[in-house]
Parts: sequence; C-alpha cells; structure tokens
Amino acid sequence: MKIRQFQGKTFRMPSPLRAVLTAAAVFSVLSVFAASPMEKIRARERKEAAAAAAIIKLTGPKTLTVPNERHTAFINNIEKRRELKDQSPEDITAPGRLGHEDSLPCQAVFKWTTPPDAVRGVFVVSGDREIFRFDITGKDSITVDNLKAGIRYSCSAEFMLKSGKTLRQMTVLTTADALPRWIRLPGASNVRDVGGWKTADGKYRVRQGLLYRGGEFDRRTRLTPEGRQIFLKILRIRTDLDLRSHAGLEPAAPEYLFEKEGVRQVLLPYSSVKLGQPAGRRVVAELFHELAKNETFPAYIHCAGGADRTGSAIFLLLGVLGLEDEEMLTEFELTSFSVYGKRSRKGWVFKCTLDELAKYGSKGDPLRRKAELFLLDCGVSQADIAAIRNIFLEKILSDAPAPKKAAAGKK
Repeated sequence: MKIRQFQGKTFRMPSPLRAVLTAAAVFSVLSVFAASPMEKIRARERKEAAAAAAIIKLTGPKTLTVPNERHTAFINNIEKRRELKDQSPEDITAPGRLGHEDSLPCQAVFKWTTPPDAVRGVFVVSGDREIFRFDITGKDSITVDNLKAGIRYSCSAEFMLKSGKTLRQMTVLTTADALPRWIRLPGASNVRDVGGWKTADGKYRVRQGLLYRGGEFDRRTRLTPEGRQIFLKILRIRTDLDLRSHAGLEPAAPEYLFEKEGVRQVLLPYSSVKLGQPAGRRVVAELFHELAKNETFPAYIHCAGGADRTGSAIFLLLGVLGLEDEEMLTEFELTSFSVYGKRSRKGWVFKCTLDELAKYGSKGDPLRRKAELFLLDCGVSQADIAAIRNIFLEKILSDAPAPKKAAAGKK
C-alpha cells in the first residue's frame, strides 16, 4: 500500500478509494484513445465540408412563407371577404375570359458555383419523409416551390467530379406555419393542398400531401411537360377525382392525359346545385366512399375551374373533418386568387350548398355538424366517415404545432 505525504504528515490511502481513483484514471485514458478515431473523422468531415463550401458557395433563403402578402391580407380581412361578390357565371365559364393568376406559391431560389471538374450535379431537397432530386448539371441556380407548410427541409448541391469524388454543400430551409399551401402546376390554375388546417378542438390537423384541389388540366387549359412531371413525380398523384358532368354540357375531353402512367380516373358528375336531388346525393356518397380508401391517395380533385363543384365538395369534407365555420368558408373563398374569378360565401352557386346544409341539425349547430348529418342522409356510412377521419387527421403534438392559417380572426 502506498504512503502519501500531506502537510508533513504520513497517511495510508484506503484501498477502496485508491481502487476507484485508479479505475477512473484508466477509464479516462481509454476514453481519450477510443474517441480519437471518431474525432479525427469528424475533423476530416468538417474540413471537407469547409473546402466544398469554399468551392460551391451555395446561397439561398433560410425561411420561406408559401402564401404571399396578398393571400395573408385577404385571409385576415374577414369583413372585406363578407362583402365579396362573385363574378358572374357567364364570365367565369366563357372561353377566353380567364382572369389574372395569383394562386401560386412563393418560391426559394438557390445559387451556386459549379466546380470546374464536375461531370454531374444534383440538387436534393428532403423533409417530412420525402426526398426529391433535381438534375442541375450545367446549371448555376434552381427555383424550389410546392413545399409543405411548417417543415424543416435539408437542401444540398452535390457534384460528382472527374476523379470520382463527390463535393457536397448543404443548407437548411424552414417553411413558415402559414396556409394555404398553394401548388404551382403549369397548365392548371387554382391548385392547392387541402391539408394543413386545424380542427375546431385544436387537437388535430388535416394531413398535407394527401388531396390536392384545382382546375382542369386537359380542356381549356392543358398541363405543360413540366406540369405533367410535377403531377406525377412531385405530387405523385394516383387518383384523378373528376367532378365534371361528361354529359355534353362541357367540351369533350381528348384521350385521358395520364392513361399510360396508370393514374386512375374516377368520373363523378357532381352538382352543387343538385345536392337535394337523389342523383346528386348518390354522387356525393360515391365521392366520399372514394375518399375513405387509403389506396386513393395522393389524389387530385377538380371540376372545370376547381371553384364551385370542387369548392362545395371540399367544404363538405372539411366539415366532416371538424373545421371551424370561418375556416371552411375561407378555404372556399381562396379560389378568388385564381383565373376563374372571385368566389364568396354569398355567391348564388355556393348558397345552394349552404341552403341544403341549413335543413340539418339545429339552428345554432356549426356547419361541421350539419355537413356530417347531410352526408349521412346522402348514404355515406359511419364507417366511411371514420375511415376518412383516420386517413386525413393527424394529432398535433405539443412540440410540433399545426401550420397556422394566416389568422382568419373571429366574429
């Protein structure tokens, strides 16, 4: 046993204490040696990242709000929207009378310097369990849009060099918790994600990326090659829920645009002015039966302009999902930013839907309650309603708040 000197006095260190101190010293030494390879790897990675950043010089925004200032101002001004008047149906449907397009998302632009010995470049955007890759060979910038609300995205520019090595620089882009989530789909207007809205009880929100609503893309307007790629590769549409009549009342469509790509087209001649008639109710039941199937999604629902028939159908859907009245009405009125003209809660076509719902429940019941009773009366089963809620609603976690709409306010 070793002897220790302390202030001129000699004493023996107890064996248990000596054993503990010895073990601690040995562990500390071993830890240093064990951590060294990992620290060397991290140091090398930091050095390589710094070298890549010095060459690539990737720049871009750190945050992005999908709706623009006009969209936000429109949603915030409830009183102004209550005074909004519809454009006349004749002006809306007449060929060549399409209006100004403002139903588009804000975009993020990234720029870089391509390494001189690069043979191929890829820009990667990943977030919310999705990964998208874009070829940037020979380019020095890219415009990114159609992003979800309230998501943190990782964005990286990657270049394969002649030597076989890869240079990569990464940055982070966070989208604001603001709705609506507009979608840019060249060749179609009035396109937006139905998801992102919170339920009235604040416990759930509608999932993004499941159901997109918009205008037609194969008659008066037609998808461009880029629009087709977005439809298939970015939105990954599996089902086309077509609410047009297909009974000689609208221009005949050519061969289905996505026949060869395997997109399932479901023809549902929905009529928002015939919801009280047996034929109209059967279509409602058929539509909501489709919405109760997991295999339907992601889906695109549309009529001609994605305004009246589509607006009525989505209004009923958001009702059965449990949204507040004002948010249901707001979502309908957002069509006013599209080329198809203004839409308001006072419009004569939309009034047909509200008048039909007024027949159900008590006078003070919220629209979500009336929508559910109406759907049940149309023949939509409780099982289908439960399935729809299970598919569309996700619980809001305390550390992951739902995307906020641009403050619709209260009455």
